[in-house]
Amino acid sequence: MNESTTNMKPIKIAVIALAGLFSFIGSMFAFFGSFGWWNTGYSDYYFFIGSEMAPVWSQLLLVLFALTFLLNTGIAIFLILGQFGKISTKLARLLNFGGIGLAVITFISTALLVGFFAIFAAGWWWGLTTSFYSGIVCSIIIGIFYILTLVIKLPEEVAPAK
Repeated sequence: MNESTTNMKPIKIAVIALAGLFSFIGSMFAFFGSFGWWNTGYSDYYFFIGSEMAPVWSQLLLVLFALTFLLNTGIAIFLILGQFGKISTKLARLLNFGGIGLAVITFISTALLVGFFAIFAAGWWWGLTTSFYSGIVCSIIIGIFYILTLVIKLPEEVAPAK
């Protein structure tokens, strides 16, 4: 084996760990940050989990939005365990595709939340904040990292040439 194929396992673990890190960062922004703000002319209000001015259904959507990030963090942890032989390669591959799917779902749910928030805050001066940006940026980065873990082939995954 040459030097480049033997050093791929630490790189693959690092890529999975980065996907998990960005998932965790996104979940922290989603749980503890605000998604948007609006100004009624008298005072500013914020759209976040626990906001007294936001409807209950929208707060439920924000919780589901944050849980998609936490699920992606769990998937990354299982994929790291898979690199040490703790789970089968079929399950690891399935989890990898699940991580990509959850990244897409997180991106779409961010867009839906923007639509709901725009309808809710219509008629007022409003804007988007940290949870929105983490939803867009982190979901794209997480998806890229999961795709990279599919692209990176370990020496034992590559069939020997005959």
